[in-house]
Formats: sequence, structure tokens, C-alpha cells
Amino acid sequence: MTSVAAPGAYAYPRARTRKLTPSQVREIVKRRKAGERAGDLAEEFGVATSAISYHTNHLRVGTKPIAHGTYRGRQQHLRAGSKPCADCAQAHRTYMRDYTRRKAA
Repeated sequence: MTSVAAPGAYAYPRARTRKLTPSQVREIVKRRKAGERAGDLAEEFGVATSAISYHTNHLRVGTKPIAHGTYRGRQQHLRAGSKPCADCAQAHRTYMRDYTRRKAA
């Protein structure tokens, strides 16, 4: 960890701010379910152990089926790291068109 402070001042450690890609999150969840330690994964991916716990315990990646044909379905596709299906993409376009019209009125 690096720290940033004025000379003579207490240096607070700077938190690691590396973001994980959706494919990295899927890999972490898979390896964590296989029994690999969170600390080892955190070190390998350059994030805090709490980030590993967050992705494996709180996000519940892949536990809910995708609601195809809805705006939410598109969001679920993107969070899972996959390209939205045609139905979900169309639902998103429809939602955004309606949203833009409501805002303009």
C-alpha cells in the first residue's frame, strides 16, 4: 500500500481501488465455490479481501434467472458480463424512448 501525506503528517494508507471486470468476478465466484481462500484470490486479483467477500456473498452472481424481454433483464445480462439478447435490448430501447419523451414533456 502507498500513502499520501504532507511531510511530517500521519500517512493514512491508500486503499486499493482496482476494479474487477465481470469475467474476473465470475472467475472469483467459481474459484471461491471450489474452496479457494478469499485472501489468496484477493492477492492475485489485487483487491481487498472484503471485495472478494462482497462479490461472492452479496451479489449472488448467477443465482437469479434473467428476466428476458425487460429493462431489468438487460441490466442482468450486463452484470453477468454477457451481451443482452434481442428481447432485452428492445425492451431497453423502448424504455429509454419513453423516458426521453417523459423528460421532454
